Amino acid sequence: MAKKIATAEAVFRACEELDAAGSPWNRDDVRYRVGGGGFNVIDPLIQAWRRLKPVKAIAPSAPTELLHLIAASVEQHFTDYIKQMSENAEAREKAFDRASTDLSEVIETLNGQVSSLTQAQQENDAHIERLMDQKADILEDLNTLKAQYSALQDEKDKLQGQVHRLEQHAEAQSKDHEHKHNTLLDKHRADLREREAKHKQELAQQNQASREAQEASENRLMRLLDQERREHKVQVSAKHKDIQALKEQVQDQQQQLLDLHKALAQKDEKISALAAEKQALLQDGRQTDTLAEIQAAIKGLQKQISAETS
Repeated sequence: MAKKIATAEAVFRACEELDAAGSPWNRDDVRYRVGGGGFNVIDPLIQAWRRLKPVKAIAPSAPTELLHLIAASVEQHFTDYIKQMSENAEAREKAFDRASTDLSEVIETLNGQVSSLTQAQQENDAHIERLMDQKADILEDLNTLKAQYSALQDEKDKLQGQVHRLEQHAEAQSKDHEHKHNTLLDKHRADLREREAKHKQELAQQNQASREAQEASENRLMRLLDQERREHKVQVSAKHKDIQALKEQVQDQQQQLLDLHKALAQKDEKISALAAEKQALLQDGRQTDTLAEIQAAIKGLQKQISAETS
């Protein structure tokens, strides 16, 4: 049987020598002075020496052999404890081996399930990616249609503004022409009344000439009035034609807007269908959560095995 190196006496002696040197020291220094030994033996003896040090200081006359006996008792107690722990460790190791075998079988089964679920998840991910690409294309088309709709709406607003301005301009011109016409008519009527008064004053001497002059004036006035009415009708007719053309253009723009609304509604229905399909796929994707739980359980078992092994 090999001679034990780290005895209680040797460890105590090394501790006293290191303590007497007055420099800091640790268990490595003790082991070096003793010449070897395990720390599971040296550490308890160092702790026993530290506890007995105050006793030695109080009773310096206490025999060193008594302290060594106390240390030997501590060492024997610790040896018994180590032996008991070794037996318990062997029992735990056997139980751990049985548990490791069972866990290996469970892990193998779970790995098979993980492979199946992983393949299913990859297929679902690929399908979802295709759907997302389709959704991106649809959204791009929708954005294009929205941009076209916005452009048409802006153009419609511009045309409606032009129509409104033209209508206001036509109405203003009509009122202006009517005002000018009324002003001219009033002026002519005033002239007629003035001339009529003059003609009445000169009626006695120039009755026939006055009537001819009055008729000529009335004819000239009527011709002027007819000419003014014809010009006014021509201008109003041209404005009405312009307004009618703008109204037809606005109607065409409104029809295009209705067509765009229909196209947008169809896109919205398609997006809703894709969203429902995506929701269904997300519900099927709960298997991914189950896969994550299984993987977490496997990692937990592997950590437990590593902890038991260490």
